[in-house]
Amino acid sequence: MDLSLAQSIAAALLELIVAADRLTFEQRRLVAGAIEYFVETGDAADDFRGLSGLEDDARITRAVCAAVGRPELARGW
Repeated sequence: MDLSLAQSIAAALLELIVAADRLTFEQRRLVAGAIEYFVETGDAADDFRGLSGLEDDARITRAVCAAVGRPELARGW
């Protein structure tokens, strides 16, 4: 597992949680979905299989960050 990527995803999701009061209901639903996907280890790519296990989680989180107007949270990873 790529622990650095896991920390980056978690940090971005935490920032979205902190900003939840400024998000619409639909945006909060997107954030909740990204969080659920991140904590689910048996998703499309098993999170514990090698260094690429979190790539799908990163794609989901990047998409949600962009969708809620916070793409900067996912820059650099």
